[in-house]
Amino acid sequence: MKTNEIKRHRQYEDFEKVIRGLELFTGAMGLDLGLERAGIHTLLASEIDEATRKTIAANRPGIELIGDLRDYSPQDIRESAKLDPKSEIDLIVGGPPCQAFSTAGKRQAFEDERGNVFLKFIELILDLRPRYAAIENVRGLLSAPLAHRPHSNRGLTFPPLSSTEQQGGALYFILNMLRAGGYEVSFNLCTILPISARHKSASG
Repeated sequence: MKTNEIKRHRQYEDFEKVIRGLELFTGAMGLDLGLERAGIHTLLASEIDEATRKTIAANRPGIELIGDLRDYSPQDIRESAKLDPKSEIDLIVGGPPCQAFSTAGKRQAFEDERGNVFLKFIELILDLRPRYAAIENVRGLLSAPLAHRPHSNRGLTFPPLSSTEQQGGALYFILNMLRAGGYEVSFNLCTILPISARHKSASG
């Protein structure tokens, strides 16, 4: 084997050994910095805020940057990340919009367009099938119902809350989606709510 062929072969082997991740709802790349320090190579980022996109372009000019996830299919994302249909994705990470679940908002969950983007994120995870996924959101997701009833419409003079109006319904729905897709799920509570999912086929 010629020297150049050996070099290319080694580069291919090194690429195969790299832990490869996709970061969706990237923001200013705070999560990405943590991934880099952990030895994870981010192939693709997504963000719609123009000022934040400029920050990403300035700090990581080599990264593939896409826009609104609702405009991309799983195949589009693979192509943007320069991954063929059979390439394994090690990790998908992201912090989808939190306003629909925050206690500071109207808490309309998936009835809010921003909440529906969260579902798009989960659907992409299930379609792209990474070995692991990590999701960050507000702690209000713990108590957000599937359907929010205003407090002014609660009490002794109103019907009891339905099952969809019970606390935690939104999180329960998300966890069930991931579990149905073959993922084992855990989450931790801190100032934010990180959710991690490991596919049952993942080893190590």
